[in-house]
Amino acid sequence: MQFVPLCRDGVFWASGWEVWVDRSDRVPCSHHDQWVQRERSVVLAALWVCGSLYDDMENGWEVVEHWDPKLEANPRDTRFAGLCAARGPTKGKVFKETTGSQ
Repeated sequence: MQFVPLCRDGVFWASGWEVWVDRSDRVPCSHHDQWVQRERSVVLAALWVCGSLYDDMENGWEVVEHWDPKLEANPRDTRFAGLCAARGPTKGKVFKETTGSQ
């Protein structure tokens, strides 16, 4: 996670998704440093948000000193309109819960 100053108030923010996956539905791959999962086997469980003052941070925490909104994706940008519709419907959106899938 990277901490970013968003509001110019001295607080640095970081966030991350907690996901649950069904590892029996993984995509076989030769990379061993990452997991590749089918969409149907991933469930968003929680969004974790942490705010911290600079003086309270620990050594090793990653900090971005300046937030640049130009680097963020704008979901209302017309260049992205219809992108999902153009790909068509996806199959297998049902999550099958199995023992040890979390």
